[in-house]
Amino acid sequence: MSNTVKPMPVGIEDNTLSNFSEQDEVIYDRSKDEMFILQGAEHSRYNAWHWFRYLRKIIDRNGEIILDSFSIKSLLNSPKLTNFQKVVLKRAVEKGSPTYEYLRELNQPCKRKMLEEFFKRNPDAEKHRNDFLRIR
Repeated sequence: MSNTVKPMPVGIEDNTLSNFSEQDEVIYDRSKDEMFILQGAEHSRYNAWHWFRYLRKIIDRNGEIILDSFSIKSLLNSPKLTNFQKVVLKRAVEKGSPTYEYLRELNQPCKRKMLEEFFKRNPDAEKHRNDFLRIR
C-alpha cells in the first residue's frame, strides 16, 4: 500500500484546499497519524464503538487535534472511510462539538472511586464489577 498522495504545495493557505487539483506535481507523504486513522477505518468498518476508539487518538490530553488540516481534508476525501466515518471525523475535529467532547472524555482515565460509588448505587451492575475494575 502506497502512502503518498498528491497534496497542496507547501505554503498555500487552508482556504485554497478546494482549488487543489490532482494535476499538481507535489508529492505528500502521509503522516503516521493519518495512516493510523486509515488503518483504523478499515478495521472498524461498520463498528461505531471501534471507530470512536480509534478517533480518540487524534485528540491529545490537552484537547489539541494532532492532525493538520490537509490530513483531515485527505481523510474526508478518502474512499476507505464510510460516510458514517467521515461524518464522525468531521464533527470530531470541530472543537466544542458533542463528538469532540465525547472523544476528549474517552481520553480521560477512569477514577476508581467513581466506579465504586456507581456500584453502590446500582446493585444490578455488581455482576459486571470485575470487568469495569479491570479496565483501569
